[in-house]
Amino acid sequence: MYTDSTYSRDALINSDAHEKLIKKIKEITGDNAVITFKAIEDQFGTEYHFGGIEGLNCLEGQNISVVGLPNVDEKVYKLYGMLIDVDPENEHMSYMKTKYNGYEFWMNTFKNYYLRTIQMWMIESLLEQAVGRARLLRYDCTVNVFAKFPIDQANYM
Repeated sequence: MYTDSTYSRDALINSDAHEKLIKKIKEITGDNAVITFKAIEDQFGTEYHFGGIEGLNCLEGQNISVVGLPNVDEKVYKLYGMLIDVDPENEHMSYMKTKYNGYEFWMNTFKNYYLRTIQMWMIESLLEQAVGRARLLRYDCTVNVFAKFPIDQANYM
């Protein structure tokens, strides 16, 4: 797991250093299949992206790389929050230190506990869905993850 950058969609597309960051990732991933954001699939010569990989078995047993922090628009988290009576009008994301699954790290998140928990669960679910495409429990393979978000059982580089 590589956590030296946010690996956010913005960092991989719009930042001043995005070309350098993608070059570094490509050096590490080599010929591995890559799961990333739909907007940058062509950068990695892949057709696998977050939200479009559920149930895929074609990557089982292969070394793969998961590139990016699959954070969705804050409106999505607020809509889920409304289901549990969180008033979205006064809730905004900001860059802050947060805790999740026993880890402390910085990210753009909510002060509101419920919205933050919804966000963390959704990000974790999308990342684990991507990592799971290699079927690590059945095969001896490696998954490189490039995201500033803690995943259980990962080795941090």
